[in-house]
Amino acid sequence: KEAGLLYGKPGAEASTACIGNMYRFTRGEIPIIAAGGIMTSLEAYTKIRAGACMVQLNSALKLKGPGVVPRMRRNLWKRVREDGYSNVTDCIGVDTKILFEEQSKPKRFWFF
Repeated sequence: KEAGLLYGKPGAEASTACIGNMYRFTRGEIPIIAAGGIMTSLEAYTKIRAGACMVQLNSALKLKGPGVVPRMRRNLWKRVREDGYSNVTDCIGVDTKILFEEQSKPKRFWFF
């Protein structure tokens, strides 16, 4: 048993909370990369809604192969449209309330 390690499915909720906290404290002005065990478009979307503007798909690529990227992209767009958004960037941080809201900067989103 390793002290302090939390990743994959057991760490998903804590990771999302951490992303939300960072997004809140930085007022969304610093790019946040969601990484570690993201295997589905729902997991990616959850991280984006918490405040991540980049999603690393390393685990998914290793385990599911390169075909996972277009599949996840398609499914992510489907989720975005179902929620009434016109762009993935519109979803960044929507589940996180920003402290001391000010003029927000344009958002960007990357898959890598």
